[in-house]
Amino acid sequence: MTSAREIMSDLPIHPGETLADAIEEHGLTQAKLAALMGRPTQVVNEIVRGKKNITSETALALERVFGVPAAFWVRLQARYDITVARVAEKAAIEQQIPLLNAFRYNELVRRGWIEHAKDKTERVRVLCKYLGVASLHQHAATLPASFRITGGSRYSDEALAVWLRRGELLARDMELPGFDRDRFRDVLPQIRRLTTESPEVFRPRMADLCESAGVALVFVQELPKVGANGVTRWLHTGNPLIQLNLKWKWADILWFTFFHEAGHVMQPKRHDVMHYGKRQATDTRYESEANQFASDILIPPDRWRYIKHEADQYLSRARVAELAREVGIDPGIIVGRLQHERVIRHSEMNNLRRQYVWAE
Repeated sequence: MTSAREIMSDLPIHPGETLADAIEEHGLTQAKLAALMGRPTQVVNEIVRGKKNITSETALALERVFGVPAAFWVRLQARYDITVARVAEKAAIEQQIPLLNAFRYNELVRRGWIEHAKDKTERVRVLCKYLGVASLHQHAATLPASFRITGGSRYSDEALAVWLRRGELLARDMELPGFDRDRFRDVLPQIRRLTTESPEVFRPRMADLCESAGVALVFVQELPKVGANGVTRWLHTGNPLIQLNLKWKWADILWFTFFHEAGHVMQPKRHDVMHYGKRQATDTRYESEANQFASDILIPPDRWRYIKHEADQYLSRARVAELAREVGIDPGIIVGRLQHERVIRHSEMNNLRRQYVWAE
């Protein structure tokens, strides 16, 4: 008879084959074995034909008849089930290989976000592990909350998913206190004063100030077609996560995006998911509130009315720089808003707008 030694195979071998051998070696018939086990003949027949699994109860009955430990039969069944699942998984993974480019596999390897794998099926597994999903087809389940997409941006769910995941993983390494909305409100004016500083100064200082209020702030380099300038999410710990990039490089866009996302943080916590499409948000009220919050904190309404009044008459570059010093912000923020509200042309005063680049 077949021994209790486990048989290793890359092919799914149903334990019914081993049972058929045991029946033959013992000079039994399926009907006789069924009678010895106290089971219907059909049960034994279906096991032998691979149509029915060996349950724990059946394994105990076989142990009594053949003297082979029930665990042997259970292991055979488990090995078969796992092998069948592995074969199915391999077929499913092979169907996901064409998605590697959409998820920017090579770029993620270059940035050191994931490890390189030579085999394409293994690359799919690496990406799934990175995203925390069983299949790349499930990546949509990782998409958030709220994010800013500028009209006309080329957009890809896959690029957005891997970019967002990077921010989530970075946030996991932070030891954050509980979220304190009042504290966050208090630090925002301090962060506003950092608009005149260089990235080397403002990035770590911003992160520290946000962290002191229990807010995770991460800067993650954008990917092609990522679409979003920034995103606000709530972590499972109850802490908000603000994730930013330099998609458009302009300093004023980065600062507006940060304070826009800060506006979402200051809104009452929402447990529903707010999705944004390729061109505009589906929930314009919350978006508009966040826009207004950012506009007002960067340039107080009374100061903006004064600046706009001057601009309606005449506003020189020197005067914009002077007004920026009075307000305490980077002059490019004033220029960017003047351009956005079409007070001046988009080609005007761009020498007052700074651009940031990634140092790493």
